[in-house]
Amino acid sequence: DDMKLHDEKRDAYLRGLGYTVLRFPNAKILGDPEAVLRHIADHLPSPSGRGGRGEGPLSLRRNIVVIADEAHRTECDRMKAVADALPGVPRIGFTATPWRADEAHRLQLWDVLLCDYGPGAAMRDGVVVPTRIVQWTGEESGMDDACLAMTAGATGPGLFSAASIRDAEAFAELLREKGRRAATIHCKVPRALQAARIAALQAGDLDALVHVSMLAEGVDFPWLKWFCARRRVGSRVRFAQEIGRVLRAYPGKTEAVIYDPN
Repeated sequence: DDMKLHDEKRDAYLRGLGYTVLRFPNAKILGDPEAVLRHIADHLPSPSGRGGRGEGPLSLRRNIVVIADEAHRTECDRMKAVADALPGVPRIGFTATPWRADEAHRLQLWDVLLCDYGPGAAMRDGVVVPTRIVQWTGEESGMDDACLAMTAGATGPGLFSAASIRDAEAFAELLREKGRRAATIHCKVPRALQAARIAALQAGDLDALVHVSMLAEGVDFPWLKWFCARRRVGSRVRFAQEIGRVLRAYPGKTEAVIYDPN
């Protein structure tokens, strides 16, 4: 897919500069950090003093650079153990959501902010499109009724959020009863069917998808025209991820519409 091709192109560029590139997904680091350290060790001369069970630093070399994508996910003991095993090694982190739940605490593995690429710069560069926020101003009614009324005139592919799989299926059925071409997308939908539904949404064969935790990391649907925040989100990180996915620029896209029924 596009993300895989992008990663391969980036790896080839770094190798062309003389770097050895070792790529580890978050799930591997979080699920089996010892295997990650062993794999790194296979590419490094072992320093004196590192015991047979792996105690001590993994390497004392300085010509190593650790690059962390989605750096906001490094706030865990296992990631800190990886950092401790490479003392003094330069680390560069990339994240669009550099916050924790408690704003008084910073991301502990990162000391200096090198680049703050804000929404103003992104707008000037054409990376995102202008946003139009539509808030519910009708009479007091249920959440589903408000969402139906707000999005009645929505054009182009869009998404509704849902609190659970059962909630998503029920609301998608309600949309279909109202004449909307809708389907669900969540972890219980087979991957092949997920891909087919996303393709149908982009092609205009569906009006909307009802998703559960879809607009998080690792997805890129810049062709989305609107998003209805039907599920309330308490996390600042999750909110930024959901909204940010819809703001991305795409040929012919002039704005992103956010419907807020809350």
